[in-house]
Amino acid sequence: MFIPESFTSDKRDTDESVCEKLAKSFRLFFGTSNTGRRWLYNVLMVIFLLSLFSMFGRSSVEPLYQLDDPFCWTPEKLGYYSSAKNLLQNACGMGLIKVMQMAMSDEAIAMMACVTFGVLIGFPGPLVIPVCRALMSKLTLPGQQGAIFSAIASMETIVSTGGSVAGNEIYSATLGYYRGFVFFVFSGCNFICFILMG
Repeated sequence: MFIPESFTSDKRDTDESVCEKLAKSFRLFFGTSNTGRRWLYNVLMVIFLLSLFSMFGRSSVEPLYQLDDPFCWTPEKLGYYSSAKNLLQNACGMGLIKVMQMAMSDEAIAMMACVTFGVLIGFPGPLVIPVCRALMSKLTLPGQQGAIFSAIASMETIVSTGGSVAGNEIYSATLGYYRGFVFFVFSGCNFICFILMG
């Protein structure tokens, strides 16, 4: 509220309508101007969406799973677990990305993140999401950066809501069959991301 606007009005593009700006984002993935690179955008967006689905879906289902048999955790124990998991994933995972980038490519980091989305070894798991953002940004020309990040933000908003709902629906639909089936679905998504990133 108190920081002045740094992007002055004379630098803003007011000539394009909202529809034209949406079309610009759409053309990155489906337009003819990106021939040769378009498939990379689409593969990276699929990886991004599946990773988000797995992350948001898992975070909404895990507490339900841990409160029931065989764990029967108390809310207090669940809170400690969630805190430790978030600390490991956010602090350690994000803190080590620079160290990993010295020895590995972004693609290798994302592949490692896809296969290590477990509890104790899963701290690099969420890294696939910022790596996908970075790779899409590298593919994009400077004048189209806003278009790619608006497309990414739109997809992230849709999947953050839909992933939680879908994860809960899969969990409730397979509860009588096999309670942990939903985690195989999330692992399958991560495996597909691993293959596509390769």
